[in-house]
Amino acid sequence: MAQIDTSTIEGYENMTPEQKVEALEKYAIADPDYSGYVKKDVFDKTASELAQTKKDLKARMTEEERAKAEHDAELAEYKTKYEELQKEKNIAKNRAEFISAGYDEALAQETAEALEKGDYATVFKNQKAVIENVKKIAKGEAAASVPPPAGKPDEGGKTVTKEQFKAMNMAERTELYQTNRELYDELSK
Repeated sequence: MAQIDTSTIEGYENMTPEQKVEALEKYAIADPDYSGYVKKDVFDKTASELAQTKKDLKARMTEEERAKAEHDAELAEYKTKYEELQKEKNIAKNRAEFISAGYDEALAQETAEALEKGDYATVFKNQKAVIENVKKIAKGEAAASVPPPAGKPDEGGKTVTKEQFKAMNMAERTELYQTNRELYDELSK
């Protein structure tokens, strides 16, 4: 709905309500500018002519031309399906590679899809997250796998001497072997 711009009416703010009604009744609204539009009857006529031309062209096509047109349409459809399948194959292949590289399944799927789309910012962001996670895991495993130093007190707070080693029973020696292999080897010579 068109709005009347009251700022174009001189003295409108200072008028009484009766004067405002009178001024609005006299106000002439400009016709809209339809210069960039096509009239409906012209559009309908053109659309109808186009449909008739298509129908005439189809009727004039030879059987061979019709078969070629159908073949081309079918080929285009197969090409589209092939491209979709190729995209899915690439995503699945990349997803498997990412999982084997240590990504969890959801992150691997997201990264594979981003790689297929060419969204390298997401790929690199996910790669950094995985590298940080691997570093944390590696630090924890490295710290856990360091054996206690040879000749230092074991978990009981004692140093095992050669005499104590000779006095140990088989279970105690096995435990020493499992907990401090270097000390066991040194004492068993």
